[in-house]
Amino acid sequence: MIQVGVGCSTEDNTMEAAAEASRLAMASAGIVRADFAIVFTTPHHRTDYTGLIETVGETTGAPHLSGCSGVGVQTHQDEVDRGPGIAVMAVDSDVLHGYTFLFRDLNAREETVGHAIGEFTRELNRGVDLLTLLPDHGSFHAARLLTSIEEESTGPITIIGGCASGRDHENPPVQFSEKGASSGAVSGLYLTGEFMHTSGICQTCHPVSGPLIVTKAEGNRVLELRGRPPMEHLAQIIKGPVSNVISHAVDFIKLGLTADPASTELRSGNYVVRPITEVSGADGSLSTNEPILEGQPLSFVVVDPKKALAEFEEMVQALSVSLTERPPRFGFYFNSASRRELFARSMNKDIQVIRQYFPEMPLLGLSSFGELAPIRGINSFHTLSGILTLVSDAEA
Repeated sequence: MIQVGVGCSTEDNTMEAAAEASRLAMASAGIVRADFAIVFTTPHHRTDYTGLIETVGETTGAPHLSGCSGVGVQTHQDEVDRGPGIAVMAVDSDVLHGYTFLFRDLNAREETVGHAIGEFTRELNRGVDLLTLLPDHGSFHAARLLTSIEEESTGPITIIGGCASGRDHENPPVQFSEKGASSGAVSGLYLTGEFMHTSGICQTCHPVSGPLIVTKAEGNRVLELRGRPPMEHLAQIIKGPVSNVISHAVDFIKLGLTADPASTELRSGNYVVRPITEVSGADGSLSTNEPILEGQPLSFVVVDPKKALAEFEEMVQALSVSLTERPPRFGFYFNSASRRELFARSMNKDIQVIRQYFPEMPLLGLSSFGELAPIRGINSFHTLSGILTLVSDAEA
């Protein structure tokens, strides 16, 4: 049996808010003691993370606790992105086991930390597993961390999650577990046992060009697409007042890259979005924030609010249909913090859509600075995306 409850508090006082959110979570789950708990908090409560952790632990009785800060937190009933907010999920189960961790000093130690996390999962594995990571977005190289985890785990492992977020450099993101809190770290939750999980990915940016094969590249620079400078292709796409000012295009045009370099298909859910970090008028090249391979396909993509909202509902509806016989016990939603800003706060509809198709499902959400979810079995780092992961009972 899997018993789950979620609670949220907007109280200003950290201890009172942590206690209220925890009590609500326990009451909605109908349990007196939790096996583990997950906590997301807005930066308002940054002055006393230690007290927050202790209060949640004492109120829920959970020996395992994991969480992080976020500029916004969500449940299936509440959304907080301005002012104080603490959201708690409490879980009690005899078939689903949750183990938490916190690794400090992540910066430039991705391989070491990744191998430690992979070893952690290997030792605790009891069947099906799901690894949720909550890293500091500015302190790690995603590919190195994910690869190192996979190298140490017992077999294929599904990795989801979101990067902790904060208000500014003076108030950086914080990650925590029952052992304490730290910035520049990675916290997380490892679920293992008898259960099933499924995830959906919704993109904010959508292709405005067909796949273009990279015919010449150097590190992070794309020198040629189909034998021509990338900026020539980009100039054909840009319309309106910025048509003669290419450098302005990078504010709304990004790159769509397939998770599998051998694939040439770009459709929602099977590609990642990366920024154009530099354009060169001298040779017409452009750069992004990760290495590009010759022979790799890419597309130019743009932010499209209406299409993103429509595809989000299609994704949630498809998940509900696929899980008709085995409704989810709970869910996690990692939503890019930039989506709300880009769409003038219209992304409040995300939670409404989830509630429409899963009205009874406990949900815990975070406004993140980067998201994690697999694409066709390839664990991937996403930007400007919404990741919905649902956990159900094991198949009979």
